[in-house]
Amino acid sequence: FAFVIAKSSKMLAETEAASNQFRSEAHSLGHYMVSCNLPMEMRRRIQQFHHYCYYNNRHQHEDNIQNILSKGMRAEIALHCHLEALRNVKIFMGAPLDFFE
Repeated sequence: FAFVIAKSSKMLAETEAASNQFRSEAHSLGHYMVSCNLPMEMRRRIQQFHHYCYYNNRHQHEDNIQNILSKGMRAEIALHCHLEALRNVKIFMGAPLDFFE
């Protein structure tokens, strides 16, 4: 009986730790998206992806907030943040938007 109680307590503690990790990542992700001045639609999609990863046990301890994002989302954020600078580079001037995607 004590073994079952101990195992249950350990599982509950691990669940609580994972939940705290998720909330911490969500908070950091929110700050990151605000600092990048991402559009609301992109923020919504990133939050949905984060929730998807968590609920499918893909939420591992991450060193960098971008590690929880897919490669495509990281590229989309980079494009959003740096598109104007790229358009000011002489060889990219006048290039269509799909060139950068």
